[in-house]
Amino acid sequence: MFGPRRRSFATKLQRKVYALAYRTAISWRFRNDQLMMTHPQFLEFAKTRYLLALLRKLRWTKTSGGVMFVTGKERKNLFLAARVVGEHVTVKRAKDLKVRDLLMRGRVVIERRALEWLIARFGVDTVARPKKDPIREYERLLKLL
Repeated sequence: MFGPRRRSFATKLQRKVYALAYRTAISWRFRNDQLMMTHPQFLEFAKTRYLLALLRKLRWTKTSGGVMFVTGKERKNLFLAARVVGEHVTVKRAKDLKVRDLLMRGRVVIERRALEWLIARFGVDTVARPKKDPIREYERLLKLL
């Protein structure tokens, strides 16, 4: 009768708050030179040695916190190459990306389409206009005189 019951301790965030978290994480990465944008065809072959050579050349090793590749759509070659490399290389699609994922790795390599999709989804909807233009208000008052 008084056995264990399933409970959810999940918290829900408002859409605008979550969008602000995305924008903050991306801008923080950009400001610290940890965000790199690439072309869609990043890795042509599903060979781990090419990915390892690239990571060694750019000095993106385990000690630098690892790398996350964010793609617009699923890139099979990159996924297969990164799967063998280990836990310090992650490949995610933009649709599966969370704010926590953006902050966990040392560097983020993102495709242009994925970044455009994130901006379209979580970017600023409208630019805030000033409520009253002081020059127009002054001109209106001058006409009354």
